[in-house]
Amino acid sequence: MATELGGGVHFAMGVEGHVTAYEPAYVLEYTWNEADAPCGPIPGALVRWELMAAGDQVRLVLVHSRLPAAALSMLRAGWHALLDRLAARLGGRDPGSIPAAYATLERAYAVRATAEVETQPDFRAPKRSERMPRAVADGPGGTIIAVVDVAGSPERIFRALSTSENERWWRWPGHYHQRDSKADLRVCGPWSVTVALDDGTSVHAWGEFCEIDFPKKLVMTRRFDAHPFLGERETTITYRFEPTDRGTLVTVRDDGFIGRAEAAHGNAEIWENVLGWLDAYAS
Repeated sequence: MATELGGGVHFAMGVEGHVTAYEPAYVLEYTWNEADAPCGPIPGALVRWELMAAGDQVRLVLVHSRLPAAALSMLRAGWHALLDRLAARLGGRDPGSIPAAYATLERAYAVRATAEVETQPDFRAPKRSERMPRAVADGPGGTIIAVVDVAGSPERIFRALSTSENERWWRWPGHYHQRDSKADLRVCGPWSVTVALDDGTSVHAWGEFCEIDFPKKLVMTRRFDAHPFLGERETTITYRFEPTDRGTLVTVRDDGFIGRAEAAHGNAEIWENVLGWLDAYAS
């Protein structure tokens, strides 16, 4: 495997691809093309590894996206077996046999998939668990990662998050709504919004755009003038937008909570709410 952008990726089981993101010790991302997979061809999938500090340990996040449904059970079992083996080696334990572990896990995932199909009202609809937003906070490391698969193209979702269109959906009935949203969508361009609370008070948020790769990626800073846990601490938000069968996989990374673990966990819950509102709006 190459360690530079655009470099080649090759695995012995027949996977070919190229590196699409590489930040040493933090991020590795590459395409995954498997023409002769047992489940059928897997073209244009994407694998992303992210590492972040978690106290004296490391949290690893693995996302394998853009996959055909027929590949899910096979790859779930494969990655599960591989990650178990990695954890065992790092922990000084006997990692055991991958083929044996894979065979056991493949059967378990196949049974799970069958149960999910039997209880699914409409086989054409995505399972609710796959649609619901999910967020995890690394309190010691100061990072939040949240994901959701929403309806709508990456272009539409990019605009919904980066323009005044957010006033239409970024609201929590009975608590707050957003107004006076302004955005100069260019690198170093400023943005701002007023969070109007239902008790009549308001909070102001602002920042600037750091990186714009429409419609794939958006990086921006954010600061509040009065946040109960963050104070005026600035965080950096990275949005990634990847096309899926349903619409767009949105991945949010919110960095800058080091020393503010309570704020990280609280904002993880907020990101799940926000992405849920976005999904409802886009649908």
